[in-house]
Amino acid sequence: MSYLRILCAALVLLCFFPGTVSAGKITQGSGTGVILKGDVEGARNRAFDKALRNAIRESVYGVFDSKEPAGMDQAVEKILSTDPFYYIEWYRFVLDDREGNLYKVEVEASVSENKIKRRLSDIGLIRNHEAIRLGILIAAGMESNSLIALFPGGGEDLTGFAAQQYRAMGFQVVDAPVSVDDTPESFEKLRENNQLTAIQGRRIGGDVVVLGQVKISMKDKREDMQQARGYHVDIWVRAVRSRDAALLGLKEERFTLEQNLPGPMLRQQVYQHLDALLVSLGKNIRENAKQGN
Repeated sequence: MSYLRILCAALVLLCFFPGTVSAGKITQGSGTGVILKGDVEGARNRAFDKALRNAIRESVYGVFDSKEPAGMDQAVEKILSTDPFYYIEWYRFVLDDREGNLYKVEVEASVSENKIKRRLSDIGLIRNHEAIRLGILIAAGMESNSLIALFPGGGEDLTGFAAQQYRAMGFQVVDAPVSVDDTPESFEKLRENNQLTAIQGRRIGGDVVVLGQVKISMKDKREDMQQARGYHVDIWVRAVRSRDAALLGLKEERFTLEQNLPGPMLRQQVYQHLDALLVSLGKNIRENAKQGN
């Protein structure tokens, strides 16, 4: 029973004194929301969201001790376009009250400086010299409109997924596009020429370029006549070092999907296979990217 009392007391301390267990930067933010048609809860939610984002904004500007760099306003907007709870470690209300037709909220919050700096590095405003910077381009190859509907965002969806996975692995992802123009012809030039890929990597300030393609095609009608028709999926990803166009790794896979699976399940399986290849390629990048310096 004494153990339970100690555990409960510890939980209470964590709830009321979160700053003792956080390395984040403590900032404050305030926000207001207009009460429309008596919707107090809606106004409170809007005020709360603004307060969190203003706390994050203060933390972003606090990263720079001297003059703010060019492009700072755009960088702040990119950071604030993310769910604020990605950066918020904990918060507490300083003010949470209605004043006439307004709802006002003030918060004190711990904002993760590591995540802020990582995002600023992705944007290119600061440089993390320890992290490997990646430029990423994953193209989509779909042979029919029905397949295009599976990935309506095409290569942007796939490139965004790869960027998210590599950020989670601790890499820095450069926001600038690898290809100077978003056309199949431009991608084919990069696919065929590692030297050109390396040039684009240097242009955007990346240490390594991750290039790849997810190609989905219908199975031939003459194949597997006793089974439901499906899709052939071919995925390849490779890493090219920007400094010297060295190939750091190449991963490929071909598999089949059943056509009668729901669209979300088809997409999930494609992403799972792509993720496995990205993780394996990431290990090659870590092992080889700094060699030859």
